[in-house]
Amino acid sequence: MTSLAFAGQRVALVTGASRGLGAGIARRLGAEGYFVAVNYRSGADPAAEVVDSIRQAGGAADAFSADVTDEEAVSSLVERITGTAGPIAVLVANATGPQPTVAIDDLDWVERHADASPQEIAAYLAEVPMGRMGTIDDIAETVAFLASDRAGFITGQRLTVNGGHTID
Repeated sequence: MTSLAFAGQRVALVTGASRGLGAGIARRLGAEGYFVAVNYRSGADPAAEVVDSIRQAGGAADAFSADVTDEEAVSSLVERITGTAGPIAVLVANATGPQPTVAIDDLDWVERHADASPQEIAAYLAEVPMGRMGTIDDIAETVAFLASDRAGFITGQRLTVNGGHTID
């Protein structure tokens, strides 16, 4: 049974939302007026902090534990969210399961250069028209836009958010 407190409010599920990029996206969607289902696998305390920050900013959120690599757990997750807040309108698949082993030639610049020197970073930034590295907020703003009615006619697109470093 859906809570009347969330009646009419759109629901967003953000997987892996207890930290980093997922937390940033969850907070931004909360600021946009979504009820945010903050999914986490094992970080209950950080997930609760994200929920608290959304609520303190005037939004609505709750934390939901589930391993999104387990099909039954995902089914239960969806049931719990819809039972609490209503149907899920926005899904942000931020959490991922085990990653395949990839040859170094197949990795992108950031993956290959996690420990890059200041000179290497400067050389990279010289190739980025925006002249800076991307931030969690850059991605969260993009997700919020795509989830909004303002992007209502955008579908089936691959959107590269990299400051113009590559043009698709």
